Amino acid sequence: MRGRRVSSAEVDLLARLMYAEARSQRRRGMAMVGQVALNRLHARCGDFKKLYTLQQVLYHKLAGSRAFAVVPQELIAARPTEEHREIARELLRGGPLGAYARNALWFHNPSPSRKVPVLRCPPYFPTTKTKYLDKYLHHCFYAYKVCQECPELC
Repeated sequence: MRGRRVSSAEVDLLARLMYAEARSQRRRGMAMVGQVALNRLHARCGDFKKLYTLQQVLYHKLAGSRAFAVVPQELIAARPTEEHREIARELLRGGPLGAYARNALWFHNPSPSRKVPVLRCPPYFPTTKTKYLDKYLHHCFYAYKVCQECPELC
């Protein structure tokens, strides 16, 4: 999204996703979740080849299920704060917060409770073609193991 004007609708949609998926995560965790959505938008590989808008990314289905668990009910009902919008604007403009999840395409919460931080992440998710990148509070983040799978994110 660098080099172009960012619409208020895009800011609102990304802020809603971060609120719905990561409102208990602090600034870094919210940014990491938001960056995964943007990485999927920029990726021209695997399941993400034909996603051209943020709305397509958020409502995309993987293996018959919604790619983001909170869509559409929680996303529609989400009431993001100005902090969520500020983070969304920074990510959409290519700001430094995006570096936390630079090439991640997936995240998930393996914890049985949303209130318990993740202690250990599985080595891959959702397939063996992926690798564990990072953990932050309640979420584990993953990318493809080899750059050839998705060179635009390497």
